[in-house]
Amino acid sequence: MLITDSLRTYSRSYPEKIALVDEEQCITYQELDRQIDGFARYLSSLGPMENKACLFMKNRIEFLTYFLGAARAGWIAVPLDPKWSKQELNQVMVSVQPKVLVVDKEWVDKLPDLPQSTQIVFSQNVPVEETCQPSHSVADTTLFYMGFTSGTTGVPKGFVRSHRSWVKSFEGSAAEFGFTSEDVVCSPGALVHSTFLYAAVHALHIGATVILLEKFTPSKCIAAITQWKVSVLYMVPTMFEAINLELKDPRKQLEGNDIRAILSAGAKWSPESKRRVAQWFPQGDLYEFYGASELSFVAVIDLEGNKKKPDSVGRPFYRVEVSIRDEQGQDVPIGVVGKLFVRSDYLFAGYYDNEAETQQVLVADGWATVHDMARQDHEGYIYLVGREKNMILYGGLNVYPEEVEKVIKLLPNVEDVAVLGKPDKYWGEKIVAAILLKPNATIPKQVIQNHCRKHLAPYKCPREIEFVKELPYTTSGKVARKQIFELLFGSEVKS
Repeated sequence: MLITDSLRTYSRSYPEKIALVDEEQCITYQELDRQIDGFARYLSSLGPMENKACLFMKNRIEFLTYFLGAARAGWIAVPLDPKWSKQELNQVMVSVQPKVLVVDKEWVDKLPDLPQSTQIVFSQNVPVEETCQPSHSVADTTLFYMGFTSGTTGVPKGFVRSHRSWVKSFEGSAAEFGFTSEDVVCSPGALVHSTFLYAAVHALHIGATVILLEKFTPSKCIAAITQWKVSVLYMVPTMFEAINLELKDPRKQLEGNDIRAILSAGAKWSPESKRRVAQWFPQGDLYEFYGASELSFVAVIDLEGNKKKPDSVGRPFYRVEVSIRDEQGQDVPIGVVGKLFVRSDYLFAGYYDNEAETQQVLVADGWATVHDMARQDHEGYIYLVGREKNMILYGGLNVYPEEVEKVIKLLPNVEDVAVLGKPDKYWGEKIVAAILLKPNATIPKQVIQNHCRKHLAPYKCPREIEFVKELPYTTSGKVARKQIFELLFGSEVKS
């Protein structure tokens, strides 16, 4: 089965049902399927399967039309992030060598020099081929999507997925969340990010209605929830915080809403934020899931699980096997920290044109790891400790910066923090906290030290604290640790 197959069925079963809504228009399942078909035929007239079609577009209906059209044609759709610099775009274009680039006219000036073989098509007037029939059969193992992670070098690193991996993920979502064709799903984030893209495509796969925002703002999001009677909401924690900060009384503005499920991913969701959101959406089930671009779903936790085990990322997702191993590759006892491995039908196919790094993730017997360190309790709940590559070795003891960061973020005046290992001749690495305070806030360093000693073992507490005016982030919103190393320590960068 392909990710677009069910759309044909819905175009016949309920042709006039609204499939997609953006800020300017809406489209029925019948019209959506017709447009997908037209673009698929156009691409098929240009070349064989697994050619690449890059999409450099704003969040709107046409983005999904062209994405799904490429998938139906057996091509690989490659969304490009508008936040990338020209240099980053150039690196991606040189690597991918797309056959076609679909671009919004107003974004043409952002483009670097393109490969000679790339054909530019403006998104506002993409050719539609009515007669050409694909000369091939697209299998479920065919690659259809290339997304990007922020590689350790800062260069966007492409990962690719097959139709089967997402169709199987759709089955897992059905088992865990129970969404139906009656749902109205709001995916308010950028479709270049796989969480929001998956949310939209999964909703179409089950025949639901999808609401898109060109750009997330709290007021636009709340307006969409109330106007379209949204029942399922995909968000990341920073979006909930933005709503809380911008709107004086979100609960009043959301009174009588139809939300029955809220899904959050991308970062650990704070208990305080969850409590607020539960008040805004009293009928809504809250789900938080942990995963990775390479692994898809790994674990999920609901509101009750969060109450019992607030530090956990949840139990293994539907049909996901988990193994936590020591350095010799043996399973560790319950409660002991080790490297987290998963096995499921949801895994990616690999990094594009990078077999060496693919082999670092896809290991023997169908298992995969992104080198997260974790432990598991006797009920099967997983607790993340940190990323292996971020680990600090202080006097022979392992310190995971994510654990220290989580403690420091509990302080009300702290906006964000990055904990790093500074090279030290005696200790090996010394723990340093780079702290970004909230606007106009102050906090004595001694207060931070005392707070850390209260919650952490002494060897995990920062030896130095640096207040910074800003923290650099990767395009996927993660703290750019390598850049912070360079800013704080200059040439003494940890490799």
